[in-house]
This record gives sequence, C-alpha cells and structure tokens, in this order.
Amino acid sequence: MNRASSTHLPARRKFIRLSGGGVIAAALPAAGCTGPAAIPDSAIAAWRGPDDSIEIRRWALSWAILAPNPHNRQPWQVSLEGGDRLTLSLDTDRLLPETDPYGRQTMIGTGAMLGLLALAAAQRGHGLEVSEFPEGAPGPVLDARPVARVRFIASAGPTQAQRELFAQVSRRHTHRGRYDPERAPGSGFLDRSEGSPGPAGLIEGVIDRRRHGARFDALDAIAREAWRLELSTPRTMLESVRLLRIGAAEIDRYRDGITITSPLLVALNALGLVDREHAPDIDSMSVRGQVADFDAAMDSTPGLYWLLSDGNGRRDQLAAGRAYLRAQLAATASGLVMQPISQALQEYPEMRALHGRVHAQVRGHAGGRPDATVQMLCRLGRPAADAGSIVPAPRRGLAAHLRA
Repeated sequence: MNRASSTHLPARRKFIRLSGGGVIAAALPAAGCTGPAAIPDSAIAAWRGPDDSIEIRRWALSWAILAPNPHNRQPWQVSLEGGDRLTLSLDTDRLLPETDPYGRQTMIGTGAMLGLLALAAAQRGHGLEVSEFPEGAPGPVLDARPVARVRFIASAGPTQAQRELFAQVSRRHTHRGRYDPERAPGSGFLDRSEGSPGPAGLIEGVIDRRRHGARFDALDAIAREAWRLELSTPRTMLESVRLLRIGAAEIDRYRDGITITSPLLVALNALGLVDREHAPDIDSMSVRGQVADFDAAMDSTPGLYWLLSDGNGRRDQLAAGRAYLRAQLAATASGLVMQPISQALQEYPEMRALHGRVHAQVRGHAGGRPDATVQMLCRLGRPAADAGSIVPAPRRGLAAHLRA
C-alpha cells in the first residue's frame, strides 16, 4: 500500500519511451530516486510535523496525511465543522480505476489515515468519536459521499503503547530495496499472538522463508508472476506511467505519484522526449530489467507479512487499514521494514487466477478460513547493510486536503 511510501507501489518503473518511438532503460535505483538531496525539501516538509501551537484538528490531520496509501495518491478531502468536528471524504479524481477497480486498496489507505488521525489526537489528550459512512457505504465503485464524520473529545491522554507507536510515524517509510536475507524478522512486533483474531475479525502473521519454506516459495512465485503480469498489461502499466513525477519541478508541483530523479530522465523530460501515453513492449530491455530487479528484491526477502479479514465490506477495509498502519509502525520500532507486494491481490480480470492462488496460500497458512479476504501481503525484513537511507515520499501538505 504506500506502494509509494506507504504508497501501496511495486518497485519504481525504470523504463522510458521516447516520443516518436523507442524505449531506453533508465539506470535508476530501486527506490526510484538518487538520494535525499534529489527530492525538493518543500515536497517532504510535511514529514517534519506541524507546529505544536496549531488547533488540534489541523495538528492531528497534519500527521494523518503521512499514512501509507496506494500510488501515493493521498485522495483525502476534509471539511472542518464547528470547533470539534470534521468530515472525511474521497477525491474521486485521485482513484486508481485500473489497478484498484473496486477501491479496496484506496479504502485501506483511508483506514490507515483514520488510524493515524486517532493516534495523533491521543498525543494531545483527545479521543475520536467516528461515524463511518454516515450517508451509506459506497458500492463497487467509490464515490464522494463521506467516509467518516469525526468528533474530537477530551481524553486522558496517550497510553505508553500509543506514545511508542507515534514516535515511529516520521520514521515509517516503505523500503523497496534489498533486505538482509540472513536475519529472520519473526512476528514479535505484532500486538497480539500471531494468527489470533483481532478487532473486526482481522488476523495477521508472518511467513518465514526458513520456517515455512514451501508456503513461502509458493507465495514468492505468485508475487513474481503477478509483477510480470502488471508490467505486461498496458492499461495497468499506464496507470502508473501517467503518475510519474520526473525531476524536482514536477515532484514539488504534484507531491504525489511516483518520484523519479534520474538525471538522464530529467534531461529527456525537459526536452519533451518522455512519452507517458504508451507502455513498453514486454520483451524490451527496460521491462526485463524491471523483472530482474523485482526478482533480486524477492531473493533477498526473509519474510512475508499478511493480513486477513473475515469480510470484505467497506468497514472491513477501513479496519484493515488501521491494522496495517499499526503493524508497520510496530515493525519500524523493531528495526524492520516493509514493502507491499499487492499485485496478486488486485481485482482486475487479468489477475483473477493469481488472486485465487494467493488467497488459497494465505488462508491455508492461517488455518483455513475459506471466505476470508487477504487485505495485505508485504515483504518483511531488515534493510541490507548497504541499503543506504530511505527517502520519504512527497506529501501534498494539509492545505491541499482542506475544503471550504
């Protein structure tokens, strides 16, 4: 789900098609950028947090917009009402109709945002009364009706667990590079026993490469096949291509999508030579390079995190987002990193067979549960020793989310 920094993305796209035809491979690192200095400071200013003197709703929202979300679209719109309430809805121009046709992943990202809103509010002595879908839950297609109405109420202040999780908010980033294959992640970071039911029927756990070899290998193969399928399906590929933000000016202008800072691509883009309307051929050097990079990342992965829910209604998806946020913050506190590998969980027609296979494997590991929905599947481990720093994903800032 962050596929971007929390952005729910697979590995960053590393091809470019020149206008007029022809595809070249771009030598980009796996994170899609050349280093912290390549990202405009203004584009990541939100990660420094708000001034503690601002009004509580704005303060908590300033933290909440750092939540992981697919393709880093940050599709949240907020209306402040009275002195203690707000209404959260979705910007329907920021959905992902090709890779997330039913909005399940978008709703998970919104659940993470609500979870982070509550965690932030607790730090300043406030709880939340949340009314989900007060005008009815959306059907198969997300719409602009309110996702939640929220009232801030005075509380006793944060628990120790809430303090510890909140301390990780600005450190939580998605890591798409290599992990240390020799260090098993374990499941000790989870807030309850692995596989035990939690709120809303959610269960989560870890599949370890060494302990669960056959199951891990099966899911590993599915993830690689699903990645190839998304790369070779033009309309799903193009949904990501059209969200490329190339160079400092575009990154700062949009502060969402897929960040690209390769000097070569920045130069070509400045010359008008970047074509974002056509996908490269499946046998092109650039696509083969993407497959090789993903394979290398999977080769280094020692564990997989999974999250299941009994149902797949909109409230289940919001609950899954809260649980995923909590798991990622807890993992961060334990020195672990995650990367969603959600391609096989996507519901577009070409992915149907792999969608069934990944559900069969995770349900089997969880002890059956034939009707459960796999809401998240992530790489899990510790960064490789030479991984370098992880750059946070750009954020649009609070003002971009507030409606009059």
